Amino acid sequence: MGLLADNVFSIKNIGLDIGTSNTRIFIEGKGVILDEPSVLAYNLWEKKVIAVGEKAKQYIGRTPQQIKTIYPLRDGMIRDFKNFKLLLKAFLKKIKKGKKIFKGKIVLTVPSAISDVEKKAIREAVREVGGGKVFFLPTAIAAALGTGIDITENSGNIIINLGGGVCEMAVIINSTVVFSEISRIAGTKIEEEIIRAIHDEYKGEIGENKAEKCKKTIGSAMKLGWLDVNHKILAKDVYTNASKELTIDTDKLSDAIKEPVSSIVNFVKKCIDIIPASHLKDAEHKGITLVGGTSLLAGLDKLLGRETGFTFNVAQNPLLTIVKGSGVTLNSLRKFKKIFI
Repeated sequence: MGLLADNVFSIKNIGLDIGTSNTRIFIEGKGVILDEPSVLAYNLWEKKVIAVGEKAKQYIGRTPQQIKTIYPLRDGMIRDFKNFKLLLKAFLKKIKKGKKIFKGKIVLTVPSAISDVEKKAIREAVREVGGGKVFFLPTAIAAALGTGIDITENSGNIIINLGGGVCEMAVIINSTVVFSEISRIAGTKIEEEIIRAIHDEYKGEIGENKAEKCKKTIGSAMKLGWLDVNHKILAKDVYTNASKELTIDTDKLSDAIKEPVSSIVNFVKKCIDIIPASHLKDAEHKGITLVGGTSLLAGLDKLLGRETGFTFNVAQNPLLTIVKGSGVTLNSLRKFKKIFI
């Protein structure tokens, strides 16, 4: 998607969703204006960042020795504070386009269990780029707001965020997250299994980008009759390093990703076992909402339903639900102050 709008310099407040895989920015009055990979390319010889987002992702798997691609977040957590700050500053500067803009406020979506160290790193990065006060919005609340759920209800709403690095299941009642559990098995684990399967079954090598494309186009949580039985991709031969065309059996690919998919299903089942019965009763009527990129894995909603007996509803445009939820709070920060952490 990249940078989606020009003339965004009269910025008051912005919403940020910085995920393991992608970063998204929402500007008050303009909507989502940036959606790019959370990766930067760093030149080790020149000791500087040479690209971020989409341009940096193009270096993956084809970088010269002196160029290193870095994902500062892994498994939904900041693993590299120094490069996280560089990434955040680069994206904020990107939407500024060299202009002197906001001392505006930033609403940043975060897991409920964010640490004080992570909060400090984020505040420092925002301050260094010229931003104003930072408000931390629980991801589950943002997801609910982004789907149009009334978070003030006195009944339970169950949300599952299936992102690239983390899976979070939460219950929201009266604008409060009353239950939250996190698993580190999510979209990137599925892509790792696809890479392994192509290597072991077809003696081919593919990178992260192609594995992600396979997941989106032919990946499935269960065997589905409407998917193409065979799908062709280009890979490198593991023995000769020459390019070759592979015909991928989608049923075999479904088997290959069975382990991470089963981990997601078992995580959800475990959460259902410990969520209070009264909240589950609410879910019997409303269903359970799925957001995040991994929720788009073909057949996952049906597999979860079959294994648990509940109805799972994939949010409309689940990739942008969370950042849109942050945008909901921008016009009335005072109104939402009790939900910030």
